[in-house]
Amino acid sequence: MKESTVNAIRKIAELTGPKCASCPGGDQYRCCDKMFCSTVKIPSGIHFDKPNVNGIPYMGEKGCVLPPEYRPMCSTFVCGGHLDDRKFRREYDRLMDKVRKEFPEYPDSAHLRKTCQGAFAPDWWGHNRKLLIPASRE
Repeated sequence: MKESTVNAIRKIAELTGPKCASCPGGDQYRCCDKMFCSTVKIPSGIHFDKPNVNGIPYMGEKGCVLPPEYRPMCSTFVCGGHLDDRKFRREYDRLMDKVRKEFPEYPDSAHLRKTCQGAFAPDWWGHNRKLLIPASRE
């Protein structure tokens, strides 16, 4: 992964973290699911413990144990309702433009606003099922 992509993903994770923390019901990890762990991009030779909190392999007591760049799909996701914040959306779009240079299949904010308005909806992930579940696991 290019360094510019890594930096953009890290900045998006910092940007979206407070949005996730403000999730209704107080569950900032409610969008996390074990199927997303199949999308991680861990370089060969690097290993992480799998705490498996709530049945999610890389979920620890305080969130995911992987750095943002090893879980780019998760790190770049944000519920569509948060994109009503124009200042946030401008920065998110600016950073996502950098990410999509390497991962063109990742959605833009217009798509997220449509499929995930106000709360997590599986439409985005379902639409991109081939990114999530390798053919050998379907």
